[in-house]
Amino acid sequence: MDSLNRAPIRLPECCHLLPFAHRGPEVNCSPCGEPGPGGGRVRDPKPEQRFETLMRACHDYPRDAYAFLFDALDHSVRHVHGIENYEPIQIDDRHHVGAHQLLESVRRYAILEYGCLTGCVFDSWGISDAEDIGKMVYQLIDHQLLGKRDSDRPADFVGGFGGMPFDQVFAIEPHLEYCQEKDQWTASYRSAS
Repeated sequence: MDSLNRAPIRLPECCHLLPFAHRGPEVNCSPCGEPGPGGGRVRDPKPEQRFETLMRACHDYPRDAYAFLFDALDHSVRHVHGIENYEPIQIDDRHHVGAHQLLESVRRYAILEYGCLTGCVFDSWGISDAEDIGKMVYQLIDHQLLGKRDSDRPADFVGGFGGMPFDQVFAIEPHLEYCQEKDQWTASYRSAS
């Protein structure tokens, strides 16, 4: 696909997890671990550039899946740490969320965004279990788009959602209400799991 036809990814401000400068021994490397021309220091690319590098290197999941994951992460950080939508999120370690918190936020946010179609959307993205979400998270970490604590492990995502299959994780029941004053119906969803 031509780069002109791609919608830019919106990286949320929640990315306290976004390191804006390389640290440690990789300071002289590109996001792919390659030294710059002549072995010299490489200027740290912007998050958007690191994301494009990820998209060129990893073809397991589409751009929309990563965009959704960033939005779900923003939702998770705000929910877990009680930050209002209008408040900026400070870039620091206080706003870390663990794998299980993130997975629950992914579940809630997906139902909020996609309702009854959540399972179909995830299926179209090639996401079939919590391990896929963990794989995406660690691809983002590997490309310096998310940070992690030393205690965080990919195995934290194994058996996520209580080991339930996605058809159960995203099982919802529609709830319809009629408001006579407004003469309109409202729809909401309740988790069936």
